[in-house]
Amino acid sequence: SAPTVNAGDKVSVAGKTSSYGKLMQFGNGTEVAFKEAGTVATVTPEALTAEQCDAYVAADSVVIKYVTLTGTLSISGNYYNIAIEGASQAKGSIAYPTDAIKEQATALNGKEITVEGYFIGVSGTVYVNIMATSIKAVEVEPEQPEQPEESKGGCGSSIVGIGAAVTLLGAAAIVTMKKKED
Repeated sequence: SAPTVNAGDKVSVAGKTSSYGKLMQFGNGTEVAFKEAGTVATVTPEALTAEQCDAYVAADSVVIKYVTLTGTLSISGNYYNIAIEGASQAKGSIAYPTDAIKEQATALNGKEITVEGYFIGVSGTVYVNIMATSIKAVEVEPEQPEQPEESKGGCGSSIVGIGAAVTLLGAAAIVTMKKKED
C-alpha cells in the first residue's frame, strides 16, 4: 500500500513505466516510499489559450505544468469535457476527478468554467487532460442597459431620457420644458 504523504513530501517511486498521453506513467506494481517531509512553493498557473491547446494535441511530446483552462463543461457518464472557444481541434478533459471535483462539476454542467490543475498529457488525439485541483464558474458580468442620450434642460441641468426621475437633495422634482414661442 502507498504511504500517507502530503504535498511537497519527497518520495521514491519504483516500477515499470509505459507511454500514455505523450507522457510516461507508472503501471501496476509500482512501489512508493516516503523519504522526508517537504513543502511546496505556491505556483501561479499558466492560462492555456485555444492556440496552445491545439498545439499540444499536434505535438510529439508535452510537458507537465500547472495551468488554468476556461470553457464550457459537458458531462457524459464518466467524461468531464470542456469545449474550448476558438480551438480548431483541442478539447479539454478533467482527468481522474476526485469526488469533490465531481460534485462541483455536476453543479456546473453546461456552464462556462475555469478549471485549475496539472496538465498531464493528451488522449484520443484531441483531449488536453487536466488533473483538477479546483473548478469554478466563470463570473458573467451583467449587461449594462444602454444609456439614453443626454439632453440639456434650462439652468444648466441635465435630463436623461424621457420620463426620467430627477432627485435633488433627496426630494423628487418635476421638470417641465416648455417650447418658447416666437
